[in-house]
Amino acid sequence: AALSLNITITEATAPGFVSTFPAGGQRPDASVLNIDAAGQTRASGGIHAVGPNGMAVFVSGGGHVVVDVSGYVPAGSPYSPVGPTRLADTRFDGVTVDGACASVGRVATGTSVALLGAGRGGIPATGIGAVVLNVVATGSKRPGFVTAHQTDAPVPNASMVNYLAADTVAASVVAPVDAQGRVSLFSNVGAHLVIDVVGWLPGGSVAAASDACTGTFVDPRQRRQLVVTSGRSGCALLGSQTVQCWYLGMLGNRAPDSPRPPFTGHLT
Repeated sequence: AALSLNITITEATAPGFVSTFPAGGQRPDASVLNIDAAGQTRASGGIHAVGPNGMAVFVSGGGHVVVDVSGYVPAGSPYSPVGPTRLADTRFDGVTVDGACASVGRVATGTSVALLGAGRGGIPATGIGAVVLNVVATGSKRPGFVTAHQTDAPVPNASMVNYLAADTVAASVVAPVDAQGRVSLFSNVGAHLVIDVVGWLPGGSVAAASDACTGTFVDPRQRRQLVVTSGRSGCALLGSQTVQCWYLGMLGNRAPDSPRPPFTGHLT
């Protein structure tokens, strides 16, 4: 079972985040709402899993919490809640459920990251039509937006997360997947994305894609741009004509000690 909720935190006492999870269960390493400073008021809507004992709301920094219910998903419905389970965390200390799409750097301006939902984080490998995601945008140097779209479809003229420079903003989205179980997220300016899956709906996906994470990412610490064509491999443009490819560690983007054999990919 699950509830469709709008959660607001107001008069926050410190920067922090809000998480929800079935009461009596383990609190996940995931957020549904983020606060940047004391005194802020922020709201976020989404679908939240409920257990036999109800739902717990965790507030890391303190503040008043207002919870409004707008609907529910009964047990036995086609919707299946999971997690929350982290599928992507591009921040430099990011960790994900399987090491894919972790610590790769900001999503490059005007590009999409294609993220595999099928077969990860408790989602079946086939037979899914959409995934329910909590998406957090953070670390941008300019105002911008993020929108979700089917990987084999054009980017829509719509947004699901809007943020100012240096903001951390979360939103929930029901995102359709393509035949290989992938969903894409477009960022119009460079930003880190933290993406948790919280549920799925059945559909016609027939196979899980081989690459869990495909996109173009920017690592300003090394002044390089990565083109990642799997969750754990990348290439860097080190000079005007020099390209070096290497293996990205399970828990981070580690600069190579020496060149590694190249893999199939492309630079844009």
